[in-house]
Formats: sequence, structure tokens, C-alpha cells
Amino acid sequence: MTDQHRALIQEWADSWSTADKERFLAIFSEATVYEDKAAGQIMRGRPALGDFFDLIRKALPDFEVIRDLISLGERGGTIQWHMTGTHEGELFGYQATHRKINVDGTCVIKIEANKIVECTDYYDMKTLYRQLGFDTN
Repeated sequence: MTDQHRALIQEWADSWSTADKERFLAIFSEATVYEDKAAGQIMRGRPALGDFFDLIRKALPDFEVIRDLISLGERGGTIQWHMTGTHEGELFGYQATHRKINVDGTCVIKIEANKIVECTDYYDMKTLYRQLGFDTN
């Protein structure tokens, strides 16, 4: 199971780094719950997650998630990552700034039947907003 879980978690990062929404959604269960803690967003099910994927890809067309460390557990694992991209479209109500981001984060992933059933992202929104020029503190 560990090799399958590692491959699925790696695919989570790899598929976020493409514009291929179908590839991304294929690793999630139909009833998946994906929570972006920093953004205060919870997506329930593949359709809502697909909308969120579109929002991120439109705002950051060159969005990439780079794997730093994967830790495996009995029912899933965590991935420490950093995301990069250029802000070219509306993101969480803010218009494009054309600035680059590079933000570290962690995702906790629960897996059942070789599909992601729960996914929770943790990162610092203040760092993201500071890089985009929305927070100058």
C-alpha cells in the first residue's frame, strides 16, 4: 500500500502542475472533500473541486506544485511542498498583479481504494498576499 500511496501523493503534486483538469480529478473519489485552510474554502465532490482547479489555473496559468517531502501513514500521508506561479487572473477577489509567488505548504491526504477521499492544504495566506502586494505588513 505504501508504494501506491506514495505514487498517488506524487500524482497530486504533478497533476496540480498541469492544465489537465481531468488528470487532476481522476485521483480523487467522487465524494472527495478538499479543504484549503488558508483560503477558507471547502470543496465537496469532484465538480466543486474541478471549479476550484479552474479558478487556480486561470489566476495562475503557470501554477506549479513542487514536492519537497512525502511522509506516509497507514491511511494516506502528507506532502510538504512549495507552489510557484504568476498572478495573471482574478484570485480570491483580487485582480491580476502579474507578480510571481513562491509559497511553502503542507497537504494532509487520506486515501481509500487508491483514491484521495480527503485533502487538507495548509499554507500561510499572509505570505501569499505579501508576495502579490496585497499585504505590506
